[in-house]
Amino acid sequence: MNGEATKTSASAVASLVLGIMSLLFFGFVAGIPAVICGHIGLGKMKRDPHLTGRGIAVAGLVTGYLGIAWSVVVVVALILLLVAGSGALPFIYTIF
Repeated sequence: MNGEATKTSASAVASLVLGIMSLLFFGFVAGIPAVICGHIGLGKMKRDPHLTGRGIAVAGLVTGYLGIAWSVVVVVALILLLVAGSGALPFIYTIF
């Protein structure tokens, strides 16, 4: 590194933290900012050679996109369950 100081991109770290949170708890709420921070971090690293953390930013992007995808799956499943459940209720009441 020729004696020059390097530092890890804060956007990359934020992306990873938000991406993990999107997988565990918050889905869309943390996944979208994780993806945005990851892309910002990668862009800053391209412009500034002293910034490091490309792997962290990529991991944040991956976890953010996975968190968003998981949220979509859960929301679609809940909608399907609600639709299926709403059709079954009148049938149940007519039996009794």
